[in-house]
Amino acid sequence: MVFEFDDALDLERVWECEPWSYDKSLVVFQRAVDVEFAPLLEYTTSAFWVQLHNILEKSMTQEIGEVVGNTIGKIVQVADPEDDGQGCEFLQIRVSLDITKPLPRCCKLWLEGEHIGWALLKFEPLPNFCYWCGRVNHNERDCDLWLQGKGKLKKENQ
Repeated sequence: MVFEFDDALDLERVWECEPWSYDKSLVVFQRAVDVEFAPLLEYTTSAFWVQLHNILEKSMTQEIGEVVGNTIGKIVQVADPEDDGQGCEFLQIRVSLDITKPLPRCCKLWLEGEHIGWALLKFEPLPNFCYWCGRVNHNERDCDLWLQGKGKLKKENQ
C-alpha cells in the first residue's frame, strides 16, 4: 500500500508513533520518494520502545541508553528517566530493529571495558510475536520452528 500525505506534520506524526499494527500484526512503513520505487523498498526494520530493566540507578543515563540501543539495533531516542515518570524503575529507549531477526531478550552491560551485568529488555507495545523463535513477522501457529518440531517440542522448552 502507498499512503500519501498532504501535510508533512501528519506524515511525521505517523512516523513517530510506530510501531503500528493491524489486527495485532505489525505494519512496517518505509519512506518512498516516488511511488515507482515503493516495491523496491525493503520492509525489514521497525522502531520499538524498549524498557531496559535490571540497570543500576547510577547507570540510567543517556549514554548507557545509546550504547545499549546501538548494541541491539539503531538508537532513535533515549527517554529522560527524570521526565518519564517511571521513578527510575527502568530506562526507556526507542530503537530501530531488524525484524527479520529474533528480538533480543537481554543485553550485556559494560562500563569502562568491564562487564557489569545484564539488562533485561521488554518491548512496548508488541504486536503478534512468536515465542518459539522470537520474531514479529508471524505468530506461534505459523512458525517454521514449531511446525518442523510439531509433537517433539514442548511448551516448557520455549
